[in-house]
Amino acid sequence: MFQTDQPSAVLTLPTPAAAGTQGYFTNGNPVSGVAPTILDADFMNMIMMELINVVTAAGLTPSKTNNSQLLAAIKAIGSTGQLTNPGFLRTPFGFVMQWGTITTSASADLAVIYPTPMPNATFSVFTSAQMTSAGAMTGWNSPTVNGFNINGWNPNGGNRAAVLASWLAIGK
Repeated sequence: MFQTDQPSAVLTLPTPAAAGTQGYFTNGNPVSGVAPTILDADFMNMIMMELINVVTAAGLTPSKTNNSQLLAAIKAIGSTGQLTNPGFLRTPFGFVMQWGTITTSASADLAVIYPTPMPNATFSVFTSAQMTSAGAMTGWNSPTVNGFNINGWNPNGGNRAAVLASWLAIGK
């Protein structure tokens, strides 16, 4: 995306005309006397600046030779996150995925606090014992927008256990 650089272009944005009645484009109809819609400078400047603003908001420098900047900008703005452990990813559609590892407590549920709160709710949590905790199981309960409780179990004795666990939470 790039601003127009034609010799007739001006250096500052002209003041747009007062807003009129909103409508739609037409090719016109010479038989019925309907004139075609004229693409005026106000409209073209508005479209150009809307697109330029998306590109620059994503931290990109407008380029005349890169025809995929708008797509790259939408992806960059729409998906944000912290790709660490623990970490999270916000999708362009409002979903949030969060993940991490933790060692559970052998005596009580342990609170997992998300790296960032879910905007509205936690939909589901998935937990699993890592291979270093062979035979162990994990479970979870009490999900909120801020986290959930995790526990580890030794299935052979039915006792709580300190288990190295991975977790994944999905919410919106």
